[in-house]
Amino acid sequence: MDPHYVPLSVRSGARPPLPLVDEIPDRAVPLALGWLERASHELGIPWGHFVLATDFPAGLAKSGDLWYAVSQACRYDSECLLDALDFALQHHGHYGVLELPRLARDLEQLLALANVNWSVPDRAPYRLTRRVLPETLREYQAALEATDDRTGALLREAWAHGFQRDGDPQTAWRKAVAAVESGAGADRVPEEHPSDVVLVHPGP
Repeated sequence: MDPHYVPLSVRSGARPPLPLVDEIPDRAVPLALGWLERASHELGIPWGHFVLATDFPAGLAKSGDLWYAVSQACRYDSECLLDALDFALQHHGHYGVLELPRLARDLEQLLALANVNWSVPDRAPYRLTRRVLPETLREYQAALEATDDRTGALLREAWAHGFQRDGDPQTAWRKAVAAVESGAGADRVPEEHPSDVVLVHPGP
């Protein structure tokens, strides 16, 4: 199915479009849990690590079936569900590498159709990433293609910290500045004019 599908009732103006939301809406929770269950079986996800790294309910953490424990904890907790989706995209057994791109595309389609403000990139590394305007993404990808390896690596780090679920805005800012300096070439920039690029700090 086209992830940009819009129902006829919305296109015709009979119903308002769904708002963009930061959490998994109730109607999409069963589908998100279904995706997690598929990923759990096909990727060999180490749910024990997830339980240890999160503020997991004590009673469920003692369950012998870790996938069951995770599914029950995330069923009514959207933050837990988003954490679990992000964890599943990053942690998997060796035999799951070949299946991950297909599952990542499936999750992106689910999130797009549910109008969730999180997306999954179309290439590794797969992480939950804030949804951005298509033109913004195109400009970012064009910048990556036009830079050298070091500058590109700094840009990727800046983007990751700026838009990924566990990103840090201050680190994003520092990496973006470093990318601009790297791209300009410190040895070619006069000291009195350190940069022709105007950067806007994202705030504290």
